[in-house]
Amino acid sequence: MSYALNRVLRQYVIGIDIQNGEIRLVILSHRWRSASAVRFEYAARSALIEGAYEEGGWLSPSDITQTLYGLLQCAKAICPIELKRAVMALPAHMTWLDEIDIQATETSLPCNTQPGWLNTLEPLVLAQAEQALGIAPTEIAADWFTADPTHHPHRVTMVAAPKSAVEERMECAAQLDMQLVAIDGEAPAALRACRFAAAHEIRAHSAYIAVWLGVSEVYAYLLCPNPSLESGERIHALQSEDSTSDSSEQNPSTHLLEQLGSHHIARETCFLRQHLSGTLLIDRLYALMDADTPQYVWFAGEADAFNALEARGFNTKAIGLALGCTAKRFDPTRYQLSTEKGRDVHHAKDPCFATAFGLALRGVYE
Repeated sequence: MSYALNRVLRQYVIGIDIQNGEIRLVILSHRWRSASAVRFEYAARSALIEGAYEEGGWLSPSDITQTLYGLLQCAKAICPIELKRAVMALPAHMTWLDEIDIQATETSLPCNTQPGWLNTLEPLVLAQAEQALGIAPTEIAADWFTADPTHHPHRVTMVAAPKSAVEERMECAAQLDMQLVAIDGEAPAALRACRFAAAHEIRAHSAYIAVWLGVSEVYAYLLCPNPSLESGERIHALQSEDSTSDSSEQNPSTHLLEQLGSHHIARETCFLRQHLSGTLLIDRLYALMDADTPQYVWFAGEADAFNALEARGFNTKAIGLALGCTAKRFDPTRYQLSTEKGRDVHHAKDPCFATAFGLALRGVYE
């Protein structure tokens, strides 16, 4: 009875990543209306039918939906839960992301103190998205928001993608009786997963690098600590589910966001995967470090990218040594509840699950 009640009181979110010829999914959970820790539940992958998908497009949405349905049935057999909330990704080349400083523009935009002022930005956002994507405004799905309303209320983040790609994913979720609560980019989702891992495993004053080896691109980010934190302070994100501390006064959303840590992106770099080599990656990461001294480098991404580096004598440990950092690979199973450690999740240790993990995290925060 207690087990069943615990399942009812938890909110489950599924992150769905479709790339490199397969579907990967990760299920996360947290206590409903509670400021408790996020917990890993399940991960799985399945190859797609040949011709169902190619980079940048769903050639056969019905085959993708059928494959995903099979994965979900397997998930429910192991985790007897009801999955209603999902997050999917869009490839980087299909999305447009930009930021505008309202105070710095010369156009007659509304003051950000006026009620509903964000709604009036639609013509501006669509015009810029049309120029960037090269498609008609009627074919664009766009969103815009203030990412940091407290410290930078005048900075508006704009994101857009082809409406057809968004509608494909919404239809897929609907056919599986799920609500698509968000659509995110692959690289931002993988970065979110690495930030979550770092917040659990390193001290808040330590800088680190996050690297995502994607299917077609490689992204690297230098994340530096918030100077307002005391030296040695740690984000206690992995608190026990049975913690006796009173969290009734905490805002659940705020606490969940704290599980990503207090670090900010200081610098970032990106290059095409076709140019990937151990020497190039080390050179790019050195340039990213500049005068900073990160203590860790976190890796996530595709197995074939890691294999290609290792075939040339550059495994992650060697790259870490060259940079003077401790190298780590993203492993979602580290965030499994201790009482369920007996479940066989060895297959889920692959760092390619970082994107699906980060997508599920996005659903938790929505």
